[in-house]
Amino acid sequence: MSDSLDKIRGMGINDYKSQSEVINKEYAAAISKGDQRAIKALEEKIAILSKYGGAYIDLTENLELYREQLSLLRLKYDQARVDAEKNVPHKMVVNYAYPADRKTYPKRSMIVLGATFATFCMTIFFLIGLENWKKYKLELNKLEQNKA
Repeated sequence: MSDSLDKIRGMGINDYKSQSEVINKEYAAAISKGDQRAIKALEEKIAILSKYGGAYIDLTENLELYREQLSLLRLKYDQARVDAEKNVPHKMVVNYAYPADRKTYPKRSMIVLGATFATFCMTIFFLIGLENWKKYKLELNKLEQNKA
């Protein structure tokens, strides 16, 4: 693309917009003065501009677009290369551990009190059950003695 643009520049088209403005002003001035030699020279330049101007604009816009894309691609390439070469650790530490300010629940005293209360309740239920069983056995013995 750059070589095509260089060939067009070699024909005398360096900046289409500014050149066309200047040449048109000069052409109007030459017509108003009636200078036939200047009119002929300017008509040749206008013909060259009209023939290659569109291609010049198209090539310059495309070249600018490709350069922008190339810079973006180079940036992405560099980022990808850095990411590929970066040493990634196998473990991720979210938060480092540290000792607690105070003990968390359940506290030892609560566990001991709960276990003591449960043992007391179980003992009472066992004793009540044992007494009832003894009463039941005595009543059974009395019934057997009454039948006999």
